[in-house]
Amino acid sequence: MAAIYGVVAGIVFATISWGVDAVRVLLAHGIYAWIPYLVGLVICSAIGGAAGWLAYRLNHFLTSFLLWLLVGICFSWLASHLSLDLYGRMLDVVNPALGHMVQYQDVSGTQARSWIIEVAVIGLTTIAGLLEISLADSTISSPGAVGRYFAMVFWVILFLLPGLAVENNLTGMLSAPVVATDQLIQYAEDHPRESLAHPTQTDLRLGALLDIQPWLHEPRQLILQGYDGDLYNTTVLVHFQTGWAVCSLSSNQPVYCKPYASPPAVK
Repeated sequence: MAAIYGVVAGIVFATISWGVDAVRVLLAHGIYAWIPYLVGLVICSAIGGAAGWLAYRLNHFLTSFLLWLLVGICFSWLASHLSLDLYGRMLDVVNPALGHMVQYQDVSGTQARSWIIEVAVIGLTTIAGLLEISLADSTISSPGAVGRYFAMVFWVILFLLPGLAVENNLTGMLSAPVVATDQLIQYAEDHPRESLAHPTQTDLRLGALLDIQPWLHEPRQLILQGYDGDLYNTTVLVHFQTGWAVCSLSSNQPVYCKPYASPPAVK
């Protein structure tokens, strides 16, 4: 039962940290959004399951504290790297041509949000882990289903919190440019009679699409290409049937899109 608690902890943390944004990107015609989530899900559930089983087996407060502190450090490191530099390396394996076109750098060490993620993930994971033995015992010894379910639901909530810290401070900021770009293209596709040069909805920045207007009716695939150290200025690659385009955004607002000169191949 303790191992199950650990596995659940990893699943919940990974799903909130990477899974929510993977779905968000996929719904925005994004590609390869499943990579960080799948990798994070496997690693976090394995680490959590091992820590949960060992902490319960040893049944010692200091040992449990150190084990779950280590889990928190591992979760925090994955949160700061899996969607950034590690994602770029995994793209190199899955699709080398596309992997060479994206520019995912490690910006975690210079960002204030990095400290928020580390404190939230390590602190909340350690505190939650210290309750594991009590909750597992409650699940085993509880005579009624309500008591067992309550313990598990409480455990899930505990690991929702560090996951939300990651989603709000990093992964959500990485998915937002893709979503914003897709929404702008979708609006232009749904309103073909609206002039891109003189749009009525000026806040949508439809003028950013002028250079790729002939392609807007085609099926598309999107992926984040790069970002600056503050995640303020970003670029998004858009694959149409005719060719590739690159869109530059500032604070998730498209500035311009233009044909991309060296298109990568998508498998």
